[in-house]
Amino acid sequence: MPEGDENNNVSSFRISVIDMGLKTLIYPNPANDYFTIKLPIEGESSTITIYNIEGKPVKELRSTGSTIQINTEDFETGHYVVQINIFGEKIVKQIQIMK
Repeated sequence: MPEGDENNNVSSFRISVIDMGLKTLIYPNPANDYFTIKLPIEGESSTITIYNIEGKPVKELRSTGSTIQINTEDFETGHYVVQINIFGEKIVKQIQIMK
């Protein structure tokens, strides 16, 4: 968690992380062959972990891009949780895979 600057702008950082979560898109949902994660910021390192319904990680990757395409070839039909770690914070979304 970042320290506040001389103006104590920690709360504005928190708001921007919340705003990033709201602006992060995952589409299409439900997905078939692939899905796309669209982050509202580019050039920042992020770690993306995808969990199955049992909470077991099925895929993990790192990216600095704002658009990440995930191939679902190895995924079974079902619901998944996508966790994006960026700026030391977590953004959590859900995706449904249909084969």
